[in-house]
Amino acid sequence: MGNKAGFTLIEIIIVVIVIGIMTTMITRVVVRKPTDEWEYVLEELNNLAYVARQESLATRSIHRILLQSSDDNGDRMIIEREFDDPEKIGVKKYERATSQYLDIEYAFPTTIKLKAVYVNGKPSFDRYREGKAFIYVTHEGLVQPSIVQLTRTHDDQESFASFILEPFIGTFAFREGLHKP
Repeated sequence: MGNKAGFTLIEIIIVVIVIGIMTTMITRVVVRKPTDEWEYVLEELNNLAYVARQESLATRSIHRILLQSSDDNGDRMIIEREFDDPEKIGVKKYERATSQYLDIEYAFPTTIKLKAVYVNGKPSFDRYREGKAFIYVTHEGLVQPSIVQLTRTHDDQESFASFILEPFIGTFAFREGLHKP
């Protein structure tokens, strides 16, 4: 009796199952649903808020989160730290924070734009004038109650989301639609 070269039915079925599992995993990473995009933005906002709070606590100085709108570079959030102006006594200035290991900047995806920012219940952002808003973090790690409203264009449809920053917890919560204070 001679040995026949080839694969058994069981081996072929196992290979097909493994290929199916790998395809599913890769598809989930590459193809993001629109709701997943909001979840990703929420995760990044919370990471940045966490870093700003930790930097404020560690250095015992005030930090702020700059929300900046730019048609050229896209919308972004940047952590800045407060320091004394060496030329003017009693005057505070802000510069971009630095961290060797942590991200201190987040660029929104190109499909997402800042729409409005409310800090302490008041409008704090005008896209067409300055295009900047600030959320301050005290040296005790407390943040100002804030709402960041974003708009997303996806397949020629516009959707809105609000990210509400809790002052004592220091984390953002996601809400669909435009929520105001």
